[in-house]
Amino acid sequence: MFHPSTQVVFIFGHQRSGTNLLFRLLSDSLGARSYNEDNMDAFTCFRLRDTESIDALIATSARPCVFKPISQTMNFVEILASHRGARGVFIFRNPLDVVTSLLREYGSSLHELTHDIGYNFMVNRLRDLNITLSDWRPIDAIIDRFSGRFSLSSDFASKCALRWLLQHATLQQRGILQSSAVVPIAYEDILAHPEQVSMRLSAHLQADVGLPAMPHQRDGTDFFRDSIDVQLARDCMELFEAFREASRQ
Repeated sequence: MFHPSTQVVFIFGHQRSGTNLLFRLLSDSLGARSYNEDNMDAFTCFRLRDTESIDALIATSARPCVFKPISQTMNFVEILASHRGARGVFIFRNPLDVVTSLLREYGSSLHELTHDIGYNFMVNRLRDLNITLSDWRPIDAIIDRFSGRFSLSSDFASKCALRWLLQHATLQQRGILQSSAVVPIAYEDILAHPEQVSMRLSAHLQADVGLPAMPHQRDGTDFFRDSIDVQLARDCMELFEAFREASRQ
């Protein structure tokens, strides 16, 4: 049985988009039992354990539970449908800053970038997560537009940007911006407008969420941003602005 007072929150987002920051802030504010993706009670190989195992953790907690299954962000529909009363928070960030952060953190060691990113995303990532879409045309159009444009051994900044674009286009197609169970939050707004974000989170989670003022810091170099294919950067920023507009409604 679920405790009526238990709030179940899943945090979704792309790598280096502020998921760890949001996870810590929400966990502290809610006084929650928090389960990061390396917690073996809730995760196996960074994937959520079966629904029964997660429900058992929730049922035995008198406090809210916060989970961070970011490797399954594109499965937000199935995850939220599998856990009664669960709410999702989706954090997104300027893709050019995501690229800078990814490459500063991991360099060229990202295994997904050693292959053709379009093929890897479609054949491995989406198949692995059992993702289906009612309309594949927007995803196909991105892959057709940029297929073969980047070498297999370099252009890591452009490959990171393309992965961001493909994931967020897939999330858009899956309805993450229209879902009543998910609130989209811009990382930049957590830094610049924590009071407004606190109000949105409080309303969505039906809990008193207070976020502290945060220092507004940027990554120290624009080198990686400047090396992204110009058309790809424009496409990324266009989609980012669409997400940003939706998060303010």
